[in-house]
Amino acid sequence: MIWDYLSQFWNSITAVGDYSIEFFQNIGIAVAGALGGFFDVIFHNLNDIFVFISWFFINLKNIFLSLLAPIAYFFNVLKFFFGSAFGTPPPPEATFAFSQEVLDIFGAIPNWAIFSSVLGAIIIFIIGLSGLKLLLRS
Repeated sequence: MIWDYLSQFWNSITAVGDYSIEFFQNIGIAVAGALGGFFDVIFHNLNDIFVFISWFFINLKNIFLSLLAPIAYFFNVLKFFFGSAFGTPPPPEATFAFSQEVLDIFGAIPNWAIFSSVLGAIIIFIIGLSGLKLLLRS
């Protein structure tokens, strides 16, 4: 039944004149191109409008945040000042300490306390001489 309807439709179109199939194909291509160009222009213009609106509101937000930045800075300073001034102090961070195994190894060295003191004094002496040399050079 559908094919009968389509064949009648086709016969009524071709009965208008003696036109080739290529003629109707070209008309279909022209209509499709016109519709595609029409929607392309509409979608392009709508996209431009939405891009402009997005740009406008992003810049409006940036201007608003820039105007509020000094006020936010002032209140943040006050908040952290009063929070640190009247709050409990934070616990001290862990200091670097050697494990007991390492301390036992150094404790096994005879006269380690004297040796480490002499080693520290030598390092301080070398640093002092290099600093003195740099001062005398200039």
